[in-house]
Amino acid sequence: MANNPSASEYPLRRGYACLVCRRRKVKCDGAKPACRECIRMHKAEDCEYTNQGSTELERLEYRVTRLQDQLHGRQMQTRDETPISLHDPYASYHEEHANQHTLLNSPLDRARGGDLASQDPSRLIGTVLKYAQQLGFALNISRFLACINSPQHVHPALLKCLMAWGIRLSSSDVYAHLEIQYVQEATNFLVENIGNSHTKMRLQALQAEVLLAQYHFASWRFLEGRLHVSRAVTLTLTYGLHQIRSVLRTDSTMNAIRSLVGGADATTLSPPINAAEETERVNLFWAVLVVDRDISAAVEMPPFLSDNGINKRRIDTPWPLDDSRSIRENLVVPSSNTVREFLTGSQRSNAVCGGDLEMRAKASLLFEYSDRTKKVYNANFPPEGLAEFTKIDRVIREVAQTLPSLDQLGELSTDTRTTWLVTRSLVHAARIQLHQPRESSESADSMCIQSATIIVHILEYIITQRIEVLEPAIGLSWIVATRTLVDDATNTDLLGRPSRSAESSKVEVTRIRHLTSKIAKMCPIMSLLVPTTIYSSRVLTLSDIQSFSFLKLKIF
Repeated sequence: MANNPSASEYPLRRGYACLVCRRRKVKCDGAKPACRECIRMHKAEDCEYTNQGSTELERLEYRVTRLQDQLHGRQMQTRDETPISLHDPYASYHEEHANQHTLLNSPLDRARGGDLASQDPSRLIGTVLKYAQQLGFALNISRFLACINSPQHVHPALLKCLMAWGIRLSSSDVYAHLEIQYVQEATNFLVENIGNSHTKMRLQALQAEVLLAQYHFASWRFLEGRLHVSRAVTLTLTYGLHQIRSVLRTDSTMNAIRSLVGGADATTLSPPINAAEETERVNLFWAVLVVDRDISAAVEMPPFLSDNGINKRRIDTPWPLDDSRSIRENLVVPSSNTVREFLTGSQRSNAVCGGDLEMRAKASLLFEYSDRTKKVYNANFPPEGLAEFTKIDRVIREVAQTLPSLDQLGELSTDTRTTWLVTRSLVHAARIQLHQPRESSESADSMCIQSATIIVHILEYIITQRIEVLEPAIGLSWIVATRTLVDDATNTDLLGRPSRSAESSKVEVTRIRHLTSKIAKMCPIMSLLVPTTIYSSRVLTLSDIQSFSFLKLKIF
């Protein structure tokens, strides 16, 4: 391989061996471009001779040495020079921000982010708490107001959420620019304070996640809403709120749950100190479940908080309680399989009307579950599907029969009365969803039209009572009712004749358009647009909400 055949015939002069052979201290034949030893060791590309000038390696080593000398010289020079004074170009801003921070002595001031020119936060928060049930605020209001002026007892993210909701409900354009700012700051606070170990702060952070999910749901931003729902569900499972008073509530079970959601011992909650605190945790769990079920039904996706019967995720927490019912008085025995027993009709209490919060949670469960049953069994309903249909249909009928009539709601507070309206609307919408996939029959069609008409009557009641704040989930029932009435108004039999109720369904569709237009005028913070394609023969689905091809709803 060597170019010089006589290279090995004479002893190689000292200093003429290649660099590789020098390092290995072996005899080199001096062959070029690569010696025999380098070829044998498969290092021909590294074979270099110093007698041909500086090698690439030597040039790199020389450059490294020069750079090291320059760096050493700079360091020696800076030791002899006077230190340079640096100027902070934002010094005035930092000083102003620090001065404002000293003025913010309470969480209410911090909720304004130092904006001392904004609206009175107490008034804004008071407006929000007036509609607590519609927004998913589950904490005990009296307890929350008692500690709201104590900086160490209120999570800043929760106050930011309340301020954002207060601005939205006030329908004021003056502070509209702060609404989005507060929502973003609330999100940032939740991320920054994720490791907070105080039980009260953890529960308030969970409450903030619920408020943010409802906020985005009300704006039909489902992606953001589901993001906060997923966080809320993770915290709920980690804290074990789904198994309050559970027969499975043991230390080993809770450790297994935390390992399932990636939690640790640092994510535990201290035991409740009284009945009010335990009731607060129960209600907070159901607030998470309700918003999870509602948004999941809106986007036609499975809920995050699923009850598949596995002990680790089984929902055993008792139904939510209002302030007038004590958990100590009503729950003397452990709870078990709350959701599954309700949906399968195993609970004897299904035929008895519970409190407004309990029935509201049941309405969301029925609405989402009826939609899921429709997808699983479609319109065929095999034997096992027919049995499931019969069970859930019986539960829906029992719950619907226990709900108070519109005439019985007059003496209730606005928030409680609105909760019953949302509950009634969703229960009837669930009944429609369950029956519509089945093969059309006169009795089923009549039942669906009857439920749709009831939902229209509730819309009319909202106008009459001038209810200005509505939970976003009620919009789902309006879409289901409108779809049913449009189908009935446009469908024909085999001979091309319209149904006997076609004309009345057209009248009801016109009423929906008229009533929703009135709601939009009555409530500046709620925009609902019904396009002129209301009489289209197109069959509508809940996915139309996302594409805005039929209804563009913005509750609140």
